[in-house]
Order: sequence, then C-alpha cells, then structure tokens
Amino acid sequence: MLLTVWSVLLTSFLHVVTFGHFQADGALLQQHYAELKERPFFPKLVKYMSSGPVVPMVCSVFTIVSTTYSLHTHALNIKVNIPY
Repeated sequence: MLLTVWSVLLTSFLHVVTFGHFQADGALLQQHYAELKERPFFPKLVKYMSSGPVVPMVCSVFTIVSTTYSLHTHALNIKVNIPY
C-alpha cells in the first residue's frame, strides 16, 4: 500500500520537501481529530490511525489544487483492506 501511494506521489509532479515516519498514539490522534469526537465513527478512526505507522509529508507543486484532487480521486480507487 505504501509503495502504491509513493508511486502515485512520484508520478504526480509533487516535490516532496520533507517527510517523517512515526507511530501516532491515541492521545495525539484524539487531539488531532478533536472536531470529530462526537461522530459515531470516531473510535474506529482512532483505532485505525493508531494501528500502523503515519507518514506525514510536506509537498510542493505549482498546481496544488488539481494535483491534490487527482491524488484524492486515485486514492478512492485503491482498494484498502481495513480490518475493523
């Protein structure tokens, strides 16, 4: 899955300025997604996001809106096996 996302990034004309890799804990995720706390899917979201590594990145591209839209629509077509 990560290689698929990475290959999409490399072919999308995005310039990856920097990126990291870490395991997000429940406290950080609850703070990050605080506006979603009352939604019924919130516990599953926190469980899923804490189940594996998170790869935050800063990207740069001249056509950021169209490129981001393209990546989002491509991501919707990637089949992900979510165990919850």
